[in-house]
Amino acid sequence: MQQKVNIHKKRNYSVDMLKVLSMYFVMGLHVLVRGGILEGGNFNNYKIEVAGLLELLMIVAVDVFAMVSGYLGVYSKFKLRRFMELWLQVLFYTIVCLVCYIIFTHKLPNVGDILKSIFPLMEEHYWYFSSYAIVYLFSPMINKGLLSLSKSRLRQVIFFLLLIVCIGGNINMNNFGLLFGYSPLWLAILWVIGGYIRLYGVGGRKYLHLGMYLLFVILNLALSNVISILKYYLTGNPQKFNLSLVLRYTNPLVVIASIALVVFILKIRINNKGVQRVLLFASPLSFGAYLLQTNIFVYQTLNYPWLVKHNIIVMVLGILLLALLWFVAGIITDYIRKIIFSKIGIDALLKSIANRYDG
Repeated sequence: MQQKVNIHKKRNYSVDMLKVLSMYFVMGLHVLVRGGILEGGNFNNYKIEVAGLLELLMIVAVDVFAMVSGYLGVYSKFKLRRFMELWLQVLFYTIVCLVCYIIFTHKLPNVGDILKSIFPLMEEHYWYFSSYAIVYLFSPMINKGLLSLSKSRLRQVIFFLLLIVCIGGNINMNNFGLLFGYSPLWLAILWVIGGYIRLYGVGGRKYLHLGMYLLFVILNLALSNVISILKYYLTGNPQKFNLSLVLRYTNPLVVIASIALVVFILKIRINNKGVQRVLLFASPLSFGAYLLQTNIFVYQTLNYPWLVKHNIIVMVLGILLLALLWFVAGIITDYIRKIIFSKIGIDALLKSIANRYDG
């Protein structure tokens, strides 16, 4: 049996790059979809084609982020402190965004929206956090299975899991409870894939994997156009990109592109000290960008369809810049949160809990 990859290495900054890049992609996805840019024209509009290409380049974000969780978590122990810290992080963003909403709109939100933010596990709000929390609770058992299986057996398990869920789960969204990827089950499968990559690595030249990522993005773009054209001839109505089939985290093209991007970036060695410092700062704070932008009081304010009215260069730069601004805002907000948690004693409380229960 092939030996597992030695984990006693110096820090791999490529993992931090994956976390930062995937969260930046999440910001861009929301700017494009929730921001209304892809609603700005038909599929045969070249600006919408480019916007669709950006969307498909970024749709790998969730799968990548979930695989990174498995990559980092396969050797980690379950920690109650981490679980509680995540929930308190969500609560912080709920309070801050609620206060800002009241100040700037002079309105009180309905009780339902407040409860959705405070108790994300009970609602679909912050779906990734809700699904990840379930996976994290099961992670000791998942990791035990990962570490006990041989490389060949684990590879077989992953192959048949993907074969079944990527076909069955895309034919009927209720099959296996996958919900096209918006589910704990799908994040658990991605955790397993990330764990496999950590344990055994993936061979091949890094630029081959970059080429695979770009190839499957282009294939997905072509598929979206084919579906849109077919729908046009069947209905007679012009269509924007028919994204309902291609923009699924369980779409085989998205899954392969995601894995290829993860492997490509993991093969990059980052030796520049300045870049290392930036990644060390931004990586642990990056989840804050998701919590800020998708907060129920913030998410509804995203509105950028006007970008399509500008020339294509301005449109693309505007999309990329807006995504960057959201990402930076989330990083800064989470940095402030960490300072507040330290000042008011939450860190000390969590440390006490860790000493008592986590060992």
